[in-house]
Amino acid sequence: MNSAILLSSTRMWWLNSYATSYFILQVKISSIEASPVALYFSASWCPPCRRFTPKLIELYKELASQGKSFEVVFVSGDQDEEAFNAYFGKMPWLAVPFSDSEGREGLDGRFKVSGIPHLVILDAKTGEVYTEDGVEFVSEYGVEAYPFTPERINELKEQEKAEKDNQTIQSVLGTSTRNYLISNKGDKVIA
Repeated sequence: MNSAILLSSTRMWWLNSYATSYFILQVKISSIEASPVALYFSASWCPPCRRFTPKLIELYKELASQGKSFEVVFVSGDQDEEAFNAYFGKMPWLAVPFSDSEGREGLDGRFKVSGIPHLVILDAKTGEVYTEDGVEFVSEYGVEAYPFTPERINELKEQEKAEKDNQTIQSVLGTSTRNYLISNKGDKVIA
């Protein structure tokens, strides 16, 4: 992993057990072998973050269950350590320690974070930024976006465009289990 992108190869990260009991384990950045790695800028006081975090947790667990390499590093925007600990305690991944405000602020500046939630996805080996629109891609495509490379995102966008170009009223309004609409009297009308 290109540790320079994360500021220092000797800096330690915190690992959360994602269990009912909370403990802290230091992990050397250089020991992270997953690729890609996502930097998740978020905070407990942010309603959009609290809505997105469960989606990211679900994606993280699904990729892990499929044996796919992916790591997330939480970069907190919380105002105090108690809020950080409560929020991070629900996450199954790594974090920049709350006590390392210099490191957190450095990452905010490096990736020009102006709003949260913000998800930057990197190639862990080269440090290449795949996307800074990770929230959008995870929300829109879920695990289908993996490995989050520009090529994969372009492929998904092309598929989406082809589907829109070939859509019919049936494909827009119907579902796999329903090919009708209803009138205001409750009558079925075939679409």
